[in-house]
Parts: sequence; C-alpha cells; structure tokens
Amino acid sequence: VSLSRRVPVLENLGFSVISEQTHDITVHQAGADPRLVVLHDMELVNRDGNATDLDKIGPLLEEAFLAAWNGEIEDGLFNRLILLAGLTAREVTVLRAYSRYLRQAGITYSQDYIADTMNKYPAIAADIFRLFVARMDPALAEKTRERKCKALAASIEEALAAVPSLDDDRILRRYVNAVQSTLRTSYFQRDAQGNPPAV
Repeated sequence: VSLSRRVPVLENLGFSVISEQTHDITVHQAGADPRLVVLHDMELVNRDGNATDLDKIGPLLEEAFLAAWNGEIEDGLFNRLILLAGLTAREVTVLRAYSRYLRQAGITYSQDYIADTMNKYPAIAADIFRLFVARMDPALAEKTRERKCKALAASIEEALAAVPSLDDDRILRRYVNAVQSTLRTSYFQRDAQGNPPAV
C-alpha cells in the first residue's frame, strides 16, 4: 500500500511517521500455493510528544484506523480526538456532526479550524461529548440526567475560564449551546441484535 495512502490516515490520528520498512513475506501452507504477505513496519510518534499508552488507547486507534481506511468515517482532523481525548471513532463522529451543524448555522470558522480548537482542548471536547450523552441517553433517570448535566456544565465552564483565545472560547461555547439545544438524536438507536448503527 502506497505511503501516500497510509501516512495521512495516521497523521489525522495524531501521529508523525518517522520511518518505514516494507517486508515481503511468503507464507507456505500445506496443500495450498505459497501466499505473499506484505508487511509495512512504520515507526510513529505522538505529534504532541507525549507517550502513547497502547494498552489503553490501542484498540480505539485500531478501530478508528480501519474505519477511516474503509471509508466508514471521515479521514480528517477530528480523528485526533481519539488519541487526545480517548473518544471512540463513533463518539468523534458526533462532535464532527455538530461542527457541520455550526457551519450551516453561520459560524465563520472553517471545519479544520474548529477541529484544531477541539484538539487543543481535548478534555473540554470529551466533556462536551459526555454532556451530549447525559442530555440524550434514554436509559438515564431524570434526576440522574439533571445531576450529570449540571456537573458537566460546571466543569466545562470552569475549563473555559482558562481558554486564552476568544475564537477558541467562542467555538467551544457554541458547541455547548448546540448540545444543550438538541432535542433528539438517533445516536442511541440499536438494531435487532442490540448493535449501534455503523459509524
């Protein structure tokens, strides 16, 4: 697989590619013709220089890589939130959808600028998603919903006080406002087997 196809997916997940080696491996099985397997061995580093806990985040990254590779999710800057905020590919899709809505509602910032803002403040981005869940999850009792929403709104407000950029503050507050104004969602729907819809 060409580097030009592999590298952008990895960069959008928050990595820099340091080096790459390709190995051709011939696999022999009894009763079958030899099969060629191509192994791409790539050395990656976290773009922000932090260590990556692959035991914790590895399955999320693998799921997101395959989803982006197969065209099931958009291959864009929002995917960095998987590494930075510990969100799943499906959870990131919710934040991406809100950014699209904000653009349609007339926010002047580009999708990439909005994604960069969310990536600068991954803890706030994660709390905004949690606020979405607290507000919309049909399994929550009303008192639990109110308590969670109040606690998350207070946590987000406290974190916003430390955001130095007015543009970033405006984007994050618009997200909170959009989540708090949402009346319904299909995010929690399940099929007959209890599985969520595809990303």
